[in-house]
Amino acid sequence: MIKTFSFILVAVIAVLFVVLVIRVGSFKSRQVIAEPTQTLAISRAAAVAHLSEAIQLKTVSMQTPAANAGEFVALHALMERAFPRVHRELTKESVGDHSLLFTWRGKDQRLKPILLMAHMDVVPIDPTTESSWHYAPFSGEVADGYIWGRGAMDDKESVFAILEAVESLRRDELVLIDDELVRLPS
Repeated sequence: MIKTFSFILVAVIAVLFVVLVIRVGSFKSRQVIAEPTQTLAISRAAAVAHLSEAIQLKTVSMQTPAANAGEFVALHALMERAFPRVHRELTKESVGDHSLLFTWRGKDQRLKPILLMAHMDVVPIDPTTESSWHYAPFSGEVADGYIWGRGAMDDKESVFAILEAVESLRRDELVLIDDELVRLPS
């Protein structure tokens, strides 16, 4: 009985292995081959300065949004100053308390839009850990080849990377085929 069961188990595993090998061997990539694009003309110094300044704003997520509304207002002002084309040429909507939605209309309204998304808020600092930070949490200090502070990796860097790219593409007068939505929740 045990020999029969073992034989059946080995046979089932062997069949599954053969099926797996055949499936892997017949797999065809669905990766779209895209033409290389031009490198965007973005000033590294300006991008670093923009992100550093943004990190210095304490856009901490709170249960009561009014608690640090001024910081979000200052961040919005920074973004408007740093990315004038985005603010002038895209449709900007305020959503909720401090979230933003930018719409860049494409030529073909029948196509589905793409969505680029990043959030502007950061998590609070545990006061008991602040002394263990190498650089102050909201310093935005540029040192050792990095920009230091809350939001440098989650997620202000994504907000500013998206806006730097869109600003550069608008400067180059790129025309989109489909719509692009940029959602920046607080």
